[in-house]
Amino acid sequence: VGIYFSLDKKYSAETTALEYWKAKSDCEWSKVYDYYSFGNEKELSKQMYVNAHSQDNETIKYQSVTAKKNGGQKDSDSVTCGITYRESGSGKEEYETVSLVKGEKKFLFWNEWNVIPTDEVVDDWSLTVPENATVKLNGEEIKESKSSGREGMKKVTAPSLFQGQYQLEVSEEGMEPYRDIIQIDSNTLGERIELVPKEEEKEKLAEQFGKDLEKILTAAVSKEDFSKMKEIFSAMKRSFVKSSYEDLYRIMDTEGVVIQSFNIADVKLTLNNYYENKLTFDVSMKIKTTYKRFWSEQMETEEKENSGTVTYVKE
Repeated sequence: VGIYFSLDKKYSAETTALEYWKAKSDCEWSKVYDYYSFGNEKELSKQMYVNAHSQDNETIKYQSVTAKKNGGQKDSDSVTCGITYRESGSGKEEYETVSLVKGEKKFLFWNEWNVIPTDEVVDDWSLTVPENATVKLNGEEIKESKSSGREGMKKVTAPSLFQGQYQLEVSEEGMEPYRDIIQIDSNTLGERIELVPKEEEKEKLAEQFGKDLEKILTAAVSKEDFSKMKEIFSAMKRSFVKSSYEDLYRIMDTEGVVIQSFNIADVKLTLNNYYENKLTFDVSMKIKTTYKRFWSEQMETEEKENSGTVTYVKE
């Protein structure tokens, strides 16, 4: 009879609830994980759980703790236990509840009990990022994604995650990576992360802009057809740009002057805005114009400081 009651106590829901609470209060997260029943979420590994709680190290120092089953049928497959404890140096009792479900047979006719992980798992956590970006949580890439409905962006989704702190990294070729420690819980809303170009990427665009502008102006002097340079421009705006380009024909016909060529130098781009894969820069540069007058064969040059803005879009 003594052995029976000893085993009955050892494998009871109250004992499981009490040992689970003690492990949690001592921040023994590996041990806490072993008490849980995750059902269909078995892909949530122990290491993921431990990592999510790596920053949770504030223990509860208690002088007494007891567990008591709350009502219900004696042979029920699920129960709730109340945990009553008093912290060291406090005269006030605290109370928590732990829900458990009956698990597999443990010994003879005793089953083990598993804790139901209330508020431990977040389903379908999502993040909106540039469409070519890679998203990693604690070094693991999240691959499930779909269009966000906004041009140049996508929504990545993790089907199931433990609540807790994570190292987030969003990266894309040519862009400065975004890194942060974030808290993921049931109240976390989908964030939107924008990336900014690396300095070397901006330098490449400055060089490209100088060549693009020189090509446009030189072609306009020769009244070349727009089709020869349409690839410079975004596909979204080509019909508008075509008419603007042809307006340059008239502007180039300066009275008494025949423009021969342009040279763009000292181009400096300062990032003004980056939104939905569109980079807008403030521009400063020098434009040297070579020309001759109708009544003279002698070439002349004129150099001016110019400024303005330019927008590049990733397509």
